[in-house]
Amino acid sequence: MKVKGQCPKVRGTIQLSDTIGIKATEITVYDYTSFIAANGYDTTLFPKSSFLDTALYRDLFTDLRNKTHERFLKKKGKESYTFFFENIKGSKEEKRKLKKWLRLPIEGISFAQANLYCKWIENYYNQFSSRLNRSCYYEIRLTSKEELNVAQQIKGVTNRTIAYDKTFYRFIAIIQTR
Repeated sequence: MKVKGQCPKVRGTIQLSDTIGIKATEITVYDYTSFIAANGYDTTLFPKSSFLDTALYRDLFTDLRNKTHERFLKKKGKESYTFFFENIKGSKEEKRKLKKWLRLPIEGISFAQANLYCKWIENYYNQFSSRLNRSCYYEIRLTSKEELNVAQQIKGVTNRTIAYDKTFYRFIAIIQTR
């Protein structure tokens, strides 16, 4: 029997209502690198090569592709829900660059890749809720333009969605109690 209780908030979201939250920032490099690693470094999930050739964080993605990312990131978690944390090794300069890279919005991914990321996070939170024996169901999907416009009126939701002809993605998390 499921226990009634507070549903865990989706990390990085700001509540729009009792049941709806929006990711405060675009999907970040931190978010997306965890997604890639948790999915076996599937090369179809990587940003476009033409983008990565000029990206600030190209070294990180080169290491991810080669599965030699330990100089930047360390894994934490099990199975298909692995998340990365900054590696404590390295020079001050490497640590500074890494912190900057991880906060940047992920670029060079397609709408389909962003949707796959949302499904992965949705599955993670639904499994987490089940393990906690909570009666919560999460629906996580990309925002519509209208939802984003409303959300950007709320303190803490940044406004970088379209800059320099680049498209960034963020998601809405809908939490229902069963």
